[in-house]
Amino acid sequence: MPEESLPSLLSEFETAMIAEDLTTAEDTYEDILDIYQEERTDELSLATRGRVADIENEAEESAVNDFTDLYAESLTVRYRFKILGGLLVDKYEELSENEREDIQAELEEAIAELKTIETELSGSADDAANAVDDVDVPADIELLYIDAELEESLEPGETDTVEVALSNVGDNPAEEVAVSVTGSDPIAISDSDTTDTLGRVDAGAKQTRTYGFEILEAGDGRITVTVESANAGDDTLDRVIPTVEVIPTGFVTGQIVDPNDEAIPDAEVEAVGMETEVTEALTDVEDDGWYTLELPIDQEYELIATAPGFESGTAVEPVPVEEDLTSSGDIVLVPTDTDEPSVEDYTDEDGNTDTDELREAINDWREDQIDTDVLRDVIDAWRG
Repeated sequence: MPEESLPSLLSEFETAMIAEDLTTAEDTYEDILDIYQEERTDELSLATRGRVADIENEAEESAVNDFTDLYAESLTVRYRFKILGGLLVDKYEELSENEREDIQAELEEAIAELKTIETELSGSADDAANAVDDVDVPADIELLYIDAELEESLEPGETDTVEVALSNVGDNPAEEVAVSVTGSDPIAISDSDTTDTLGRVDAGAKQTRTYGFEILEAGDGRITVTVESANAGDDTLDRVIPTVEVIPTGFVTGQIVDPNDEAIPDAEVEAVGMETEVTEALTDVEDDGWYTLELPIDQEYELIATAPGFESGTAVEPVPVEEDLTSSGDIVLVPTDTDEPSVEDYTDEDGNTDTDELREAINDWREDQIDTDVLRDVIDAWRG
């Protein structure tokens, strides 16, 4: 069965998204990306070969330049398609209806551009290839890319791989080709032999190699790849690999209880650094009142617990945190006093209010211990 063209696949993807057929959309999206990846090396090789031919002034310059310009334009639109298409496929259920409509509209514009560009690019590639086919370009080894599928920064101790692609864009074999890979601190190349001897690379041939690496410590590192040959020159590419620092942590565990040592299940615990004065962690306790916090080491923490119906409380003293050790931080919370003052608090055993009790109520009101309504009730009881 012949392979579908990119314009037809783009139409198929667009139709599936409009129909909310996410399964078909995802499959088609992956097919499109696969074709892009396969074509990427060929297009880079043709563009490079065209540039070499131009230098020799033996190729039709306009055909090569037209292709190079279209290829650069296609990369920009392809990138838009990858982002918008991937967002719709992966996050469709999480997006609101308005968000879906906005992204869908942008995606339709990108697909319309892509259909036009891909059709033009195919014809332009043929013209550029014909323009350089009769040119005898010397052997010329070039590195096409260093590709690492890194979704986020790596931590010390983690490993990953990079794929390296090279091509002989000339018309003659490249002899004694060798690839060497080095990593600058904090990156170490995992492979025991970081020099890969390829020998002869035929004209137009492409080679890919995969190398493993390990992050030794925090700090952005760099992977450098160099290709050398006896008769086709050399080339160098590098790629920055972002890393993040891992801060050692320790643990604090404890139980939140009331004065009767009964567990408080719906409490919340906050840990505030004594040096940074920043909340480093916040967690809800379990049904039995127990909690555990993982915190950066090298400082003490004030532990603050809150719960409905209780006054907020703290641990008896700041809790130190040490690496790989667990500290204890129990907290006792006192119930909130819910008994509001009333006129009955200012009456004698017979329910009467005398002048001394009135004076006591006025003093409490001045000190904001009772509100105005209670004071009025006491005055009415005194008058009665």
